[in-house]
Amino acid sequence: TRGRAGPRRTAIEPKPLFIPWPAYPEDAPGNIRGTVELLVLVNANGIVDEIRVSRGLPHESFNRTAVDAARRIRFIPGQKDGAPTAMWVRLSIGFQPR
Repeated sequence: TRGRAGPRRTAIEPKPLFIPWPAYPEDAPGNIRGTVELLVLVNANGIVDEIRVSRGLPHESFNRTAVDAARRIRFIPGQKDGAPTAMWVRLSIGFQPR
C-alpha cells in the first residue's frame, strides 16, 4: 500500500529588510579591499541576537565595522513549519578603498 504524504516540514531563512552599509573604516590603511564573512543569529522577532566573524580581514577595524553594521540590520524572521523562529544566516560585507 502507498503511504500518505505527511505534512511538509519547511524552513524559510530570514530576509533582510534594512541593511545599513558601513563606510570604509577611518583608521584602516587606504589600500585594503576584501570581504568580512559573518554568521548572524536572527531571533523570532527579526532582530540580530548574536554575531560571529567566520572569516575576517587582517585589519581588525574592518571586522568591528562589519559587526557593528550587522547589529543594525532588521530582518523578516525565519520560519520553520510556518512559525517564526531563530535562525543563523551567512552575511558578507565588502570593503573597497576610498
